[in-house]
Amino acid sequence: MRLRSLADVVDHLGASGSTGIIDGTEIRVRRPAAGRKDRDKFISGKNKQNAVKTMIVTDGEDRVLWCSPARPASCADITHARQLGLVKLLADGPAVEIFTDAGYQGLGAQTGGRVITPPHRKFKKNAPDWYEEVHERQRKAHSSRRIRVEHGIAHLKNWRSLARHLGRRGHISDTVPAVASLLSHQQIGTWTRHRRREHRPQRSSRRLTAYRARARKGCPVNDHLTSTAGGLPSRQPGLTRPALSTYVDEMGNQVLLACGMAAGPLFTVAYLLQGASRVGYRPFRHPVSSLAFGRAGWVQTVNFLLAGLLSLVFAVGLWRVGFSRWGALLIGAWAVGLLGAGAFRTDPVANSTGFGPPAFGERA
Repeated sequence: MRLRSLADVVDHLGASGSTGIIDGTEIRVRRPAAGRKDRDKFISGKNKQNAVKTMIVTDGEDRVLWCSPARPASCADITHARQLGLVKLLADGPAVEIFTDAGYQGLGAQTGGRVITPPHRKFKKNAPDWYEEVHERQRKAHSSRRIRVEHGIAHLKNWRSLARHLGRRGHISDTVPAVASLLSHQQIGTWTRHRRREHRPQRSSRRLTAYRARARKGCPVNDHLTSTAGGLPSRQPGLTRPALSTYVDEMGNQVLLACGMAAGPLFTVAYLLQGASRVGYRPFRHPVSSLAFGRAGWVQTVNFLLAGLLSLVFAVGLWRVGFSRWGALLIGAWAVGLLGAGAFRTDPVANSTGFGPPAFGERA
């Protein structure tokens, strides 16, 4: 079923007995050029940004039914709904329920109570305790039913072209319905697969055991196994669920990457503290590896080895994730260099008082 206009949406809601939910959303656009006519109309009074506004209609199952053409963001939500003819369609059309937010306050009286807005607060100040409790309960009950449209808007904003539109503002009225059509097609496919899972046939105990064994091996677990006339099972495609080893691998990759994030700060803090506590150390003259001399030189040796191990683990994590093969190889080479710096002590530097034996030609 294709709902091409707001009248089709109202007829569909009345025929199916569903509840509609309406809300407006703003999409950021580029600022009109200086001197352009109606330049200030695109400035949103809510976000103080240049944007356009569109009205989204969903049902009670998070499915987007219709998106209106875009209007400048300075247009109020209730004004936009009146310009689209919503009041006349609800007054002359079938009896439907449409939930809205406080931005549509006043449409309920014009449509005979078919538009349901949040409860109006009668007491502005010094409200009784019983009234606060009743008003909060009614407000939460209304918000819990209206939250579906926020989910639909979030699904639309997941598309990059609607998160912030960088093209021409004249194209946004065609982009929003196009994205809504793709989203509707995607949601219908997901809903159909979930319905297929709910009505899958029952399996025998032997098949259930084999089903669990396949699940432990990481094979698709939602394939429907039904017996045919010849006694052999036929496989119908369904959803797949990753095995437990997949989650373990993902957690392991996160730990490996976290080790690489900790390697740099730990190494830097360690040699800075050592340089500040060692007498005669000059950070602009002596290399960091010269801190391995002296009685406390083992601290810098451990610092090199620990940083090298953490960097090597980070390189393994990058290789497993597959983000950048060359990046993993280069970081692995850097880690091997750190391990070599920890395993082999550097030569003493000239004028390195307190960091080992004097260099060749230096007076003791």
